[in-house]
Amino acid sequence: MNARQVSNAVAHTLLRQSVRPGEVSVLLTTDEAMHELNLNYRQVDATTDVLTFVGPDLPMAPIGDIVISLDTAQRQAESHGHLLQHETEILAIHGALHLAGWDDQTEEEYRKMMVEMGAIAAELNLPWDGRWSTHEVTPS
Repeated sequence: MNARQVSNAVAHTLLRQSVRPGEVSVLLTTDEAMHELNLNYRQVDATTDVLTFVGPDLPMAPIGDIVISLDTAQRQAESHGHLLQHETEILAIHGALHLAGWDDQTEEEYRKMMVEMGAIAAELNLPWDGRWSTHEVTPS
């Protein structure tokens, strides 16, 4: 995993969105750890691919945190026919857009976010077919 490319995807996204300079932490983790975070912070008893925690809106505060499950990212990469590296960068873009204030709770918000993600993916030469979606997986 090339952490620099993941970091570049976050930085590029935040610059494109004119987000103030600041610190962003990116944690690459497992489905098990992601499930625990999702349960503790969102009360969702499932793992997911990416979680975003927005920092306080203060001038010197961190922008926030992005957490990505590499287990889920690997499954999604295989289903989309591309590399784990590329899927992880796409998830980082998704998380960074949430840090920039984007939401995807309604169909309209989701469509707009997918268009923006596609534009950023193209700028970073990442594979994008417009069929990407974020996933939550209930444990068996």
